[in-house]
Amino acid sequence: MRSISTMQRSSIALVLLLAFLFVSCGVIRRSGEFVFNRFKVSTPSMSPNLKVGDVLSVHVVDSFQRNQIVAFHPPAKYRFDNPEVIFIFRLIGLPGDSLSMKTSRLFLNGRDFPFMIDTKLGYRVATTMPLNENRLKEMEYSKTSNLEYLFYATQDELKVLRKNGAVKNIEPLLDQSEYGAPIIYSGKTIDTWGPFRVPKKGDTITVTEENRATLELIISYETEREVPAIGEQYVFAINYYFVLGDNRHNALDSRYMGFIPEDQITGVAIKH
Repeated sequence: MRSISTMQRSSIALVLLLAFLFVSCGVIRRSGEFVFNRFKVSTPSMSPNLKVGDVLSVHVVDSFQRNQIVAFHPPAKYRFDNPEVIFIFRLIGLPGDSLSMKTSRLFLNGRDFPFMIDTKLGYRVATTMPLNENRLKEMEYSKTSNLEYLFYATQDELKVLRKNGAVKNIEPLLDQSEYGAPIIYSGKTIDTWGPFRVPKKGDTITVTEENRATLELIISYETEREVPAIGEQYVFAINYYFVLGDNRHNALDSRYMGFIPEDQITGVAIKH
């Protein structure tokens, strides 16, 4: 599979860097069951289920469930100089869960993920002539050259593209990473990784060269803790979670950020 052009890399990286929500009404405050704040979706990282411009509120809950959309504070390196920035993604893995993915097919505890989610994947589309943009208004795409496009499409949208007489070739972007290697899976890709266990409070692991980078990212939340030397053991002090964007090739999620600690999750995001 040939590599993606410099223009494409720049475009994808820009979208990934913007894959978060801005707080629209000041600092988050909890009161009873609500967080009195609203968010406006600013990027397509949760498309097609949440679209740019959608308004969300956040509910405080006693516990989290798989498939919920949660709001959380990302690691410091992903806050882009905005301490109040909030991300939203779909909660895929609870503490103690085993997760894996093979060519974009998600597995939970050794079985297919039990929830039906309408997701998007990336495709490089070559054409014999420029496409009629009036017929593409509802689709997410960028034009990378006169006769080549980058689409993030659902399966239904992909069927529409295949019926377009100007489309010459559609190449899936499976197992390609345009934002560096996924941080928690050394040597793996964004579409093929695992299995691994989502850390649960009290879990003990031995530090290795393969998991040290992941531990450094996790412990960055816990400022008073340090990664032990290779060969020593580390005990997780809190529960962690794993999140994914529904727009699988256009989301800066746990594949890059790592596991999300429980005390950094604000609550469950609800669409208005």
